[in-house]
Amino acid sequence: MGLVRQNPYLLLLGALDFSAADLAANRQGKLTAKQRTQLEQKRLRTLQGWIVAICGLIAGGVALHMRLIVIVFGSATLVTLALYGWLKYNADFSERVQRAQGQFQFTSQLGWPFYILQIGDEQFRVSSRLKRAFQAGDAYRVYYTVGSRTILSAEMAA
Repeated sequence: MGLVRQNPYLLLLGALDFSAADLAANRQGKLTAKQRTQLEQKRLRTLQGWIVAICGLIAGGVALHMRLIVIVFGSATLVTLALYGWLKYNADFSERVQRAQGQFQFTSQLGWPFYILQIGDEQFRVSSRLKRAFQAGDAYRVYYTVGSRTILSAEMAA
């Protein structure tokens, strides 16, 4: 008796949390209001993380009596990285939704809690949950943002 094949659309839907309306808009190169809100929240959480890191560096540097130049240089580096991240997310709102299509391949990064999904020439960092949604031997079409390279929705490619 063979195994029952799970519905690929439902697997992708569960892993990416998109709707039929999201998929339809993405096919046209557009974001939905829901996706804009999700990206704004993701951008804000990322910025908050950088702020915590900067404050931690300053507080730790002062508590450990580090030289001022180390604290200033470290903080400037973190501010630069935070600004870069902010600008990546800004590109998500100003550019059209992109599409990658074809056979896929996953690679893991030793010691990192994510996988690299490659479809054609495009690469994306993805969770193990999304990795499990892809079924071997099938071709897929993924819709993503250009700046943060966030995968918004996906479907089987005919």
